[in-house]
Amino acid sequence: MRLLKSLLFVSAGCLVAALICQFTLHLLQAWVNISASLPYGLYQTSATGAPYARGELILTCLPPPAAQLANERSYVTVGSCTARTAPVGKYIVAIPGDRVEISLQGVRVNGHLLPNSQPSTVDGQGLPLQPAFLHTILQDGEYLLLNPLLQSFDSRYCGIVRAELFVARLKALWVLE
Repeated sequence: MRLLKSLLFVSAGCLVAALICQFTLHLLQAWVNISASLPYGLYQTSATGAPYARGELILTCLPPPAAQLANERSYVTVGSCTARTAPVGKYIVAIPGDRVEISLQGVRVNGHLLPNSQPSTVDGQGLPLQPAFLHTILQDGEYLLLNPLLQSFDSRYCGIVRAELFVARLKALWVLE
């Protein structure tokens, strides 16, 4: 009986601590990154809204087909986006009016090959991964999102991301480099 009371007390304490942390993050307008595709850490969120610029860090939901695959393969945690996936942090590498190409050589924006942008044909689990081959000019509201790590699930696989899927702008507050 004494052990049961101790376990209940510890469980209640953990629940209260989790609620306090969640409330604090909400008040700070913060997002915690636990994905290896960006530096681990705490990021401040701010409102979305055009214009967006190359190099901006965005918190976004994945497009529906990519979200479904990410959910099936556990690429992202559970959240409030399509297919019950969490939003992900990605850098904007191409904006409306940019000429973009995704090939096995990598991502080209206005003719310039971006470093470390080659898509993989298999994921970390050895499962086949289909690159989102593109050759187009981005229209209003269309963006290409990328992270500099080869293991990132980004526009190399989900293609164009519409601004309507953007959740917030991100700014690093405290990160582990």
